[in-house]
Amino acid sequence: MERPASGSLESVRGISLSLLLVFRCVAEVGSLSGAARRLDVSVSGVSRDLSALERALHARLFERSTRNLILTEAGHKALRWANDSLSAYENIADDLANLTGRAAGAIKMVANHYMATTYLPAILSAFCLKYPDITIAVRTTDGNVDMIAEGVDVMVHSGRPISDQVVGVRIDESNRVLSATPGYINRFGLPRTPADLEQHRILVHSTNEAHSWGFRRGKRFLSAPIKPYISVDNHLVLRDLLRRGVGIGRLGRALVVDDLASGRLQQLLPGYTTAYAQGGDLAGLWVFYPSRHLLLRTRVFVEFLIEALRNRHADQHA
Repeated sequence: MERPASGSLESVRGISLSLLLVFRCVAEVGSLSGAARRLDVSVSGVSRDLSALERALHARLFERSTRNLILTEAGHKALRWANDSLSAYENIADDLANLTGRAAGAIKMVANHYMATTYLPAILSAFCLKYPDITIAVRTTDGNVDMIAEGVDVMVHSGRPISDQVVGVRIDESNRVLSATPGYINRFGLPRTPADLEQHRILVHSTNEAHSWGFRRGKRFLSAPIKPYISVDNHLVLRDLLRRGVGIGRLGRALVVDDLASGRLQQLLPGYTTAYAQGGDLAGLWVFYPSRHLLLRTRVFVEFLIEALRNRHADQHA
């Protein structure tokens, strides 16, 4: 039998959207292992799908080296077609969802540990009751996230803005509280000013608090040097260390509000507002998404998330 001509219907028989998604992911990441991590599948599965696509298209899509994959000329053309096909599918699916008013599909979400543990469980449970056909995959991390490169639809975050390449909605200021146990204060004394902190055992969050803490008092801003005693990249671990009297730390009020109310932790330097040592900015609660053009499922999720976060944050500070 004669081989089908390139571009004929027969030549693309058996090509599914899932194969195109795998191909696009490999092209964006530049490696099979990276694509497998992003898609949460095995490397062998990614390799198998890529080979199946190359057989269906009768073309080699990548030049393979020991470190990465580079698109061939045919690969560049195929990637343009794959992007157009996937975009067309997403658009028609979204148009039909708008017609029926029934949002459906999958959302990939990232949240830092503070937001994930403090706010998300109640919000997600309420959202899933209202939109049962939307599935959400949540990854929690306090590390840096490139939303575009990693294919993330929505990110909730406390701290500084993550990038000027994505859309960010600031929910409110994140009020971080300086605190320690009464037992620690009895052993090491009560700091009266930010300058006193240099003589104390300081527990820091490693991603944003290196060797100084910022404070505001009225219109005055000051930066106080600190000597990290323990550095950790997880807010929950930091809170547990605080509760055990290991040192002084600062966490979002929502994370320690019960400890402060019970007396388990005591707020320190209440006359000062915590800020970033560089610039004096206050931490914020943020919702980020890659662009202003959102599919219906992402749009309803972002709107629900923003409203819920504003309401919950207002209730906690009422």
